[in-house]
Amino acid sequence: MLQAWRDLSTANFGMTVIEPVSLYFGAERAESLLFICVGLVGLELAWTCWRKGMTGQARGAAVALALLAAIQLLVGGTVFVRSPHDQARVSQALQSDVQQVRTQELPRMRTVMRNFRVYRWVEIAAVFLGALMALAGRRGSMTRGVGLVLLPQALVLLVFDGLAEERGASYLAWLQRL
Repeated sequence: MLQAWRDLSTANFGMTVIEPVSLYFGAERAESLLFICVGLVGLELAWTCWRKGMTGQARGAAVALALLAAIQLLVGGTVFVRSPHDQARVSQALQSDVQQVRTQELPRMRTVMRNFRVYRWVEIAAVFLGALMALAGRRGSMTRGVGLVLLPQALVLLVFDGLAEERGASYLAWLQRL
């Protein structure tokens, strides 16, 4: 699938004008389901840590897991619900008014791509903060629990957003060729 996106950014390979739109938004929707799954697992782990954990570390992990899972569920759910509408909007515009795609979808995607750079730096900072908290926190402390959750969760977000950014860059390159 990733190779298809790399190919999309350089050529159309006989695709209809609608196919790249379907590919992009379909992949966004699929990744949003992964985000939702990770968020649900995070909520279950948070509940288990809270219920069974007797240390500050377990309670800190539970709170961090719950907050990060809520973010993942919110983002994943928003993309999952929004993607079909965006796909329909862009597909319809491509069939009736390509200029509308240039004036609306291109600026939207440029903003999305700028936001990915911000997300990347925030996620990298969260990885380092999580590592610092996990290593510097006292054994059994809430600080250490938060760090032990923040580190892997920030890495997951970094990977998912990196994949989404690569898809977005290919889609943007395709849009710019219209």
